[in-house]
Amino acid sequence: MSQSGQSCACGSRILVQDGIYDAFVERLIAAVESASVGDPFDPSVLVGPVITKGAADRIMGIIDQAGDEKMGELVMGGKRLSGDLKDGFFIAPAVVPRAKRRAGAE
Repeated sequence: MSQSGQSCACGSRILVQDGIYDAFVERLIAAVESASVGDPFDPSVLVGPVITKGAADRIMGIIDQAGDEKMGELVMGGKRLSGDLKDGFFIAPAVVPRAKRRAGAE
């Protein structure tokens, strides 16, 4: 998250073994909740803005697709920020766990 999701080294997907999946998602949510979003020059901030309106719109489009049950469910974040950050391209980090597998689904 330190590059606001814009670095080529930033993973957008994490593969997790089924046996530890639920515990992993709980710990990931806790870690993301603790990430501060704001002025990238503030040393206490982990996540700054994305670079352009186009980038923000693209990211929000991807997050909007998370409602598709084939992709997953948005469980936190994924919203443009308000307040002092409303005029920038700030997006709260999102967690989108996979959709639960249905019996008989491949």
